[in-house]
Amino acid sequence: MAIPAAKSCLEAARAALAAQPPAFPLQATVAVNPWLGYGAQPRSEVARRQSHLTGPTLSASLEQFRKTRAEGLWGDADLAQALAGFGEAAAHLSLAQLRSWLWRGDQEAWTPLPTLLELAETLDGRPWTAAAEESLGRWALGVFDFGQALWRDGYEHEPLQSWEAWRKADDLARHFGVSALPSQLHPELAAALREAAGDLALTDAMMPAYFERLAYSLGGWAQHGQWLAWSGVGEAAGLTLLLARLAWERAALASSSELLEPWRAVQVAYAALAEPASQVRPQDVIQRALELGATRALEARLVGGGTPPPAAPPALQAVFCIDVRSEPFRRALEACSEPIETFGFAGFFGLALAHEGEGGGEARCPVLLTPALASAPSAASGTLRRALAQGAKALSTLGASALTYVEALGWGHGLALLREGAGKAPPPPSAPAFANLPLPARVAQARGTLSALGLVEGFAPLVMLVGHGAALDNNPFASAYQCGACGGHDGGVNARLLAALLNDQAVRVGLAEQGIVIPSETRFLAALHDTAADTVTCFPESLALLSAEQQSTLAHWLRSAERRAQAARAPRLPDAEAAKLGLRARHWAEPRPEWGLAGAQAFIAAPRAHSRAADLGGRVFLHSYDPALDPE
Repeated sequence: MAIPAAKSCLEAARAALAAQPPAFPLQATVAVNPWLGYGAQPRSEVARRQSHLTGPTLSASLEQFRKTRAEGLWGDADLAQALAGFGEAAAHLSLAQLRSWLWRGDQEAWTPLPTLLELAETLDGRPWTAAAEESLGRWALGVFDFGQALWRDGYEHEPLQSWEAWRKADDLARHFGVSALPSQLHPELAAALREAAGDLALTDAMMPAYFERLAYSLGGWAQHGQWLAWSGVGEAAGLTLLLARLAWERAALASSSELLEPWRAVQVAYAALAEPASQVRPQDVIQRALELGATRALEARLVGGGTPPPAAPPALQAVFCIDVRSEPFRRALEACSEPIETFGFAGFFGLALAHEGEGGGEARCPVLLTPALASAPSAASGTLRRALAQGAKALSTLGASALTYVEALGWGHGLALLREGAGKAPPPPSAPAFANLPLPARVAQARGTLSALGLVEGFAPLVMLVGHGAALDNNPFASAYQCGACGGHDGGVNARLLAALLNDQAVRVGLAEQGIVIPSETRFLAALHDTAADTVTCFPESLALLSAEQQSTLAHWLRSAERRAQAARAPRLPDAEAAKLGLRARHWAEPRPEWGLAGAQAFIAAPRAHSRAADLGGRVFLHSYDPALDPE
């Protein structure tokens, strides 16, 4: 059997890792499509491949198919349209056969193809897979540490060198024979991968699928490696992870000659995945029919939900993040008064910021963008507070001072915990400011955002820019509740900066010279929508711009909208009370105070008039867009 070339091994490894979605760290989590790496492939083919490599089928369950059909969400017309859409790949199926499968068929239970470690377990009974997961996990925790661990384990080197040292020193690696592999791996990753492929007798046909199967077995570390590559650190981490997992496979194969025969049979099954399927499965067609029916139902609601804009001039225009959690609050706010308009725009408000917050540097923009602007807290005390906090953290964690620090100052932490337990939210941070942004750039930024939003005329006296986030306590997934368009941070900084920019008289003069005239009485306000509590709070510097009457009117509208939105959300959450939604987020033992993007169904880019009268149930992203204002 010919040994694959180093280049083909490297290409197969890269393809396997590219199929993994990047897993962003907890301090800045953003939602990622788990099938991101398959975006260019037909879903029916991806579903077939995944059923062999991981088990999921990428379609609803048979029970869900039956339930949604009984509810009338989709029917025979959708099924016929879906069947026709697959063309020759569905020539072996008819409507009658699909209906029969739906009511008489059984849900297929897929078991992933085994790895060599799993074959070894059935042969000798030793926990090969669990041992590999533990050993590789402990190694990865050290080599991929970026300062989280205060006491390091000594394996923080380049990934390949670190793995070479670890496999020789780790007890599990020695016990299972991984340390007994050739004493020195090839220093080049491509050649090292070729050595592993040769020892395992991998063929060019089976290697892509098998590498991908191993990547899925790494317990999320391969996804972390993809995030490192995405972040510009490089691909060495992910490739070394795969190489380390292959080392365990090599040790398993070397442990017993009896593995050779079952391993050859499995190799044939992996190689078969290299050829695309010529036929689609019934569940692929029915899944498409379900989606066609859901799309048709959504379109019908929009056709019936269109409404002309309010006849009266707007008294308030509120720009919310397009996030699905904003849609119910927008409806609630619009219901408070007819002359209220709402808009949807990505929550970073067009400001790709590198923000120096009190917790350090943050990229407050979508992860696909590179920050082009810089900002920082305006208060000089932020640097001092950060330095004091870092010093206290060092004292409380260093081996020489930890115990005495707790005895001397631990009561202070206790008081802080009691304040948090009482549900007292911390005060908002100081107002941020742009760092060295000249006037022409400020004007261009303001013009770009207003034009993209479609708000270039007809300004209301009050224009509220509403970022979104959530105040949570003791929740490791806190950043997942913040704004994905702000890189897993809340949108308050971006909203405050844009409001200050648009209130700047010099910027307004520059905008007027370019045809965007903002009335002198218009005030831009920055606010934050707490999506866990369903409250909207204006920042202090914005409230200071309003008269007492304006503050009272705005507060009345916001409180009324809050009550409506909370009453609609509470029944969807377990054991939730409308008036106490915010307390769920500040409950130390509540990991899911709200459900984020769960249930997201669609993305709509259109003027609000097309959807204003429709209740979309908090399942739709709403982006304000008028093609008439976008000639390009």
